[in-house]
Amino acid sequence: MNILANFSERLNDLLSENGYTTKSLHEKTGIPVSVINKYRNGTVAPSVEAALRLAELFCCSLDYLLGRKEDSRVRSFHACPPFGERLIFLLQENHCSQYRLCKDANISSSVLRHWLNGTHVPSLDNVVKLADFFGCSADYVLGREK
Repeated sequence: MNILANFSERLNDLLSENGYTTKSLHEKTGIPVSVINKYRNGTVAPSVEAALRLAELFCCSLDYLLGRKEDSRVRSFHACPPFGERLIFLLQENHCSQYRLCKDANISSSVLRHWLNGTHVPSLDNVVKLADFFGCSADYVLGREK
């Protein structure tokens, strides 16, 4: 799966469907025009925070924006808890050790520590990797879905 290409295509579709220009999207989200253009061209992946802002604006799932799901129906989502807390929940819910997550999902232990300590949040690539590992949606990984 190519996150950049999928995200670019979905973002361009959503802009067109909702009558937004790059400038009006900037005004709604605060994301700089130059960065939005990079998203639209598929040259830069958004941060998790930016992707969530866009998903909120368009009332769609993060999985839809990433091309993981075809359903774009409007749904309500929960506010995302701190990622470290959410990751601890996911590990406990799946009876998975940190060691097993690192080994099987190919995530370095230092990156995992940063996530657990709240000093970093994962990239979209890593959110997808975690969703695949836990067998759930990206929205569930982030706590938007219960």
